[in-house]
Amino acid sequence: MSETLTSTLQDARAAFREALDYDPDILDSEDPPDDLIWETADACTPVYYSDLLDVASSNHDMILGQPDIGPAFDGTPTPINIITANIYEAIAEDLRDYWDELRAEQAAA
Repeated sequence: MSETLTSTLQDARAAFREALDYDPDILDSEDPPDDLIWETADACTPVYYSDLLDVASSNHDMILGQPDIGPAFDGTPTPINIITANIYEAIAEDLRDYWDELRAEQAAA
């Protein structure tokens, strides 16, 4: 199966939602659960080169962007380490947005 950024983000949202189901009180907090966001992003970031390259080919920002956290793995600024860090950051950012959506849904209910 070919990985794309969209499918990776969808998988991360599903994993995040599943984690929230174990502790629904987390949604009562006004602050996003950064530890859970980072843990989910880490778990959902592809690790196989072929999957990383598939995601990068579906979104060139993963190739061209400079990650705020620096290169992944051993910190060497190789293309694959930069791509991995960019994917991780994209997942974490999307999960923060998803957190905001879930909080808005809860407030509206």
